[in-house]
Amino acid sequence: MNQQTHNPENTSSAQRILDDIVKRIVESVHPEKIIFLGSAARGEVDPRGRVPVFVVIDLPDISDRHKFEGQLYTALRGPIAVDALVVTPGDIKRLTRKQSMEESKTVYEAP
Repeated sequence: MNQQTHNPENTSSAQRILDDIVKRIVESVHPEKIIFLGSAARGEVDPRGRVPVFVVIDLPDISDRHKFEGQLYTALRGPIAVDALVVTPGDIKRLTRKQSMEESKTVYEAP
């Protein structure tokens, strides 16, 4: 791991960035669930990298996926690149059966 991981100041800074990403996603598309992947799931943010995110939305029509992804990319513009992929609950079930999602963390679930 890099030194940023061990510095409490950088860790709290990373957490603020991740919390802001969650807030902007929730405000823009009101998802059922948000799942961070990779380093973001560990609470780390590399300013030179990207934050990978699954945004779980129960889409009435699969063609709505692009509309929601457009809203997300508008809401998530900023200094940290976020790769937000809109997935359905069924997509998540298939993904968890096909591959391990151990480098993932659910960071938001709708009430």
